[in-house]
Amino acid sequence: VSLKQSTPENNAMLMQSPENLSLTFSGDVRLAKVTVKNSKNQPVEISFKPSATPNKYFSWSLPSLAKGNYTVKWLALGGDGHKMSGSFNFMLHNMESPSKMKQENPDSHNKHSH
Repeated sequence: VSLKQSTPENNAMLMQSPENLSLTFSGDVRLAKVTVKNSKNQPVEISFKPSATPNKYFSWSLPSLAKGNYTVKWLALGGDGHKMSGSFNFMLHNMESPSKMKQENPDSHNKHSH
């Protein structure tokens, strides 16, 4: 059993904060732990609760995330009780458009007051 798919995908570069985190496994697992941490190693609250029943698909709502790099780590138990773990990363870019960047007035350098 392995992680088949994740949202966001591993190494995804996102322009806006993802609404959900989801994990899809190739077989039924019980998730023991899932953490999301930002680049400062601060945890992001996703209301994770360990799963009592095995499943292939898990999803959580995400709060609005600031730009930066995020690491998702998971720990799961297979049907026979063996532990599996993994991690993946995604990046959130600044959502501001380039036109909002501060632009200098080109005329300001040419004016001299005497």
